[in-house]
Amino acid sequence: VVTDAGAPPQVDFKWKMLPLQKPNDPLFTEVVTLQTAVYGEDSAKHRFLCIHGFPDQAFSWMYFLLPHLKRELGDSLQVVAPAMRGVNRSEPKLRNASFYEIARLAGDIHDLWEQHFAKNGTEGFWLLAHDWGAAVSWIYAGVNPNKELRGFVPMAIPFPATGMLMELDQAAAASYRALYIQAPYAYYALKAMDFHSWRAMFGALDTTLTDEVRDQYDEGWRYDDALMYHFLWYTANVRGKGSPTALLPPKVPTMLIWGTREVANSAVELCCQTFFVDSLAVALVNASHWIFHEIPATIASLVKEYVDHWSQPGATQFGLGSTTIQPLMGYCATHPSEWTPEMQSDCTKLKNGEPPYDLNENSNESAFERQMRTLGDAARVCESAGCLGIVRHGVCLADNLTADCISEFCQAESGLRQCWSDEGRRESCNLVNRNTLFSMSSLLFCSLPRPTLEDVIRKAEAFNRGEEVVEQGRRRFGWLPAMGAGVVGAGALIGLAVFRFNQRSGRRSFGNVEDDMSESDSAAGG
Repeated sequence: VVTDAGAPPQVDFKWKMLPLQKPNDPLFTEVVTLQTAVYGEDSAKHRFLCIHGFPDQAFSWMYFLLPHLKRELGDSLQVVAPAMRGVNRSEPKLRNASFYEIARLAGDIHDLWEQHFAKNGTEGFWLLAHDWGAAVSWIYAGVNPNKELRGFVPMAIPFPATGMLMELDQAAAASYRALYIQAPYAYYALKAMDFHSWRAMFGALDTTLTDEVRDQYDEGWRYDDALMYHFLWYTANVRGKGSPTALLPPKVPTMLIWGTREVANSAVELCCQTFFVDSLAVALVNASHWIFHEIPATIASLVKEYVDHWSQPGATQFGLGSTTIQPLMGYCATHPSEWTPEMQSDCTKLKNGEPPYDLNENSNESAFERQMRTLGDAARVCESAGCLGIVRHGVCLADNLTADCISEFCQAESGLRQCWSDEGRRESCNLVNRNTLFSMSSLLFCSLPRPTLEDVIRKAEAFNRGEEVVEQGRRRFGWLPAMGAGVVGAGALIGLAVFRFNQRSGRRSFGNVEDDMSESDSAAGG
């Protein structure tokens, strides 16, 4: 892990429960209330709206980035970071996955600013977003941005249309989504092991985390089963069909911050954006997917440079003088290995909706369905018995989870580990070994005793039927037993899963955080 800062100093901020009036969406509720972290005043010179991803939460912006933004931009600063639908204490938490569709999430960004922070005569605001928050914010910035929005800085996630362009390696890296779509199974498995496995991986990703911060992650995941509803973002959005030409580019200056060690998204996605988004700048940084967690000082410096530049009259992206920030078109032109003629041809087809990327509204196969089929076809060429076994027994993981399915998969999973340890057969195992559907399933399920696994299945099925989920004889696991075969025994698999944990999760009340929530909310904790 590369970091550019030690543990950041504590910064006091307020938690507010902010209701959003939704008169045009009576299908679910007329009011959505977002728990929102707020630092600074509306009169501040520099104002930022920060949108978290999965399984991250609002406090991470305040913990990691805010101290460095203060250092770069001074005290005239406002940072607003909402916990999005389903997360932490934001309400309501509905079981209907449609409640978490990306268009509704994007609408929340617009309504939060318009109803609570818009103020004529201010300097405007800048939008920072990471992971799922970036995906949602791309939609918001292209379709219905507030008039005060001055610029957009997505991190780790390119323009969403390019995600429909799926290479084999990338399909393997992104295959965990098939498991996340089945939200209650993943959630109750994590809960059965007291979230120890995620705590361990987040600790490996960020050496600055204290036990107190990790405890806040646990608390945020557990509160009213909030992580369950965060998983529903995948259920609502990953399987959808749609045309890449239906997505609109942002209407404001945009700078994508991209980690050079990003593995869940590919270089072809990076340069393919030039077919969809004009005048896009890119900042390449030495980071993995967890950009602002790992190098917050660098990110704050880049944000300051970008804000200062676009605050000048008549500014254009070609006037940027940084060696880090550059027009994406120029970068791709000077890196032919990352922007080959074949890649350009594929992107042209994607842009035009032509085969093999025919994703128009009349397509019978969604991008997700094509991704899973392509991955399965590739896995079948594997020559290893262990590899073939895990593919055969892992098919049900994508859409038909049962205790028997998981048990068979976990037995076959040991064959893959044997294959990986045999240097002569290792190459034939690579594709499946990179398959995060299998590695995540190993992490979540293969350390659980059969009675606990059956209890996980029971709870998930009850949730899916809309029934009350009853806790029965909950068994707690210590650190090593909880990790079990899923972490210790399958180290190579789990190391791969680390790269695609779409973001650290948690809610945090630091130092003397002021709490503007209701009395009952305050009693429950910030």
